[in-house]
Amino acid sequence: MGTEVLYVVDRVKEKKAVLINDKGNVAYAELSKLPPGIEEGAVLKVRVDKLGRHYWKSASLDEEERARRIKHAEEVLRELQKRDPGGNLVL
Repeated sequence: MGTEVLYVVDRVKEKKAVLINDKGNVAYAELSKLPPGIEEGAVLKVRVDKLGRHYWKSASLDEEERARRIKHAEEVLRELQKRDPGGNLVL
């Protein structure tokens, strides 16, 4: 049957989205095959079969995961700001 893999939309170019999973693998998908509302930073759950085929049409947006990742990034940035002697890291 396969598994679900999380992809983040890195950028949208012309009629395609460039997506990156947590292992750093890059995939490309036509916007017409993705759920509506796709934009940079969106997190998608995508079914991938044992042969590595992606089922983009059945992908779904994962807003909770996106919010979790943004919160984590903000926390990391705050920690880095505490250690920044020049005070030039900004949120």
